[in-house]
Amino acid sequence: MRLVIVIRHFYPFTRPSGVISFVNELALELKKRGIKLTILCLRKKGEQNEYTYQGIKIIKFNQLDLLNYRNKLQRLEPNQVLFISSLSSGIMLPLWWLLLAILSRRFKPSFYQTTNFLKINNRFLWKSIFAIFSYLFVASDALYNDFVNGLSLDAKVIYPGVRRLEKLRSYHRKGINNIGFFGHVSFIKGVDIFIKLVTALPEYHFYLVAGKGIKKDDMLYHQLLQEAPLMQNMQYIGFTEKPLDIMIQCDLLILPYRHGGTILGVAQSAIEAMAMGIPVIGSENAALEPLIKNGVNGFFCEGISEIIAKIKLLDSNPDLYSQLSQAAQKTVQQHFTINKIADQLLEHIS
Repeated sequence: MRLVIVIRHFYPFTRPSGVISFVNELALELKKRGIKLTILCLRKKGEQNEYTYQGIKIIKFNQLDLLNYRNKLQRLEPNQVLFISSLSSGIMLPLWWLLLAILSRRFKPSFYQTTNFLKINNRFLWKSIFAIFSYLFVASDALYNDFVNGLSLDAKVIYPGVRRLEKLRSYHRKGINNIGFFGHVSFIKGVDIFIKLVTALPEYHFYLVAGKGIKKDDMLYHQLLQEAPLMQNMQYIGFTEKPLDIMIQCDLLILPYRHGGTILGVAQSAIEAMAMGIPVIGSENAALEPLIKNGVNGFFCEGISEIIAKIKLLDSNPDLYSQLSQAAQKTVQQHFTINKIADQLLEHIS
């Protein structure tokens, strides 16, 4: 089978992206199964037109050069084209996807919406665009509701996933030492709330692994750059290509998202942490609800005081920590491993 994945951006990338991390995991799994896979994505100034990343062929095209896109796609002659989208609102980007889809129609294109919507501005337009695709896939229950109930379209839920990570980390009974946050420096993701935790809990060590986010969060980012060196119990690490090397040192992950919009359907950092047996404490939102079962494999908390109470509870109760840790791993193994996600995808597009 010859499969082309069309996505706006792919590795190498200079800021953290749960979508790209997940797509890379999926691409490696598909390649392992003998799928002849090529990724088509946008070319930035100074980038190569073609290269190989971890054995996967990457071909780039300029955003507005639709003729170049069509020629490259025809040269590849795929059996299937899968569009993987991280759009969350707006009109121009969906129209761009529509133009690419029209140029891909002979290759039976499918569409996979990975990011939770912030808002849907023009339902008629969105419905018209999505109707052109052979299959529609969505990465969360909230997106399923948007597609099926909001747009009256048939869609299949395929959650994000990770490779088996449980062997990277073993259980311990030594209390809580290291607490982490992984993602963008973003108001939506609650980086400012995490910083307040650092100040309120000087007895713990914190890892803040968060690269630069979108332009409207620049002020928050520059404020963080000024404050981080003054926080003796926090290590700030910007963008890194190997975040799991740091995550493995954490005992808890804190994800105080203000809402799930613009975030990967199910937060990739939460899946990765739970796969290693690291419980997640987060807010109740669309990006965490399919993953966290409150009090079973993690905790939902609203507000700093609740988060602090749960941290101290787990620190003082190693048996409860162990129960949540093992339940977190089991959740990922049952529903969020990349081999199961690949099975679900290939069931439809093979």
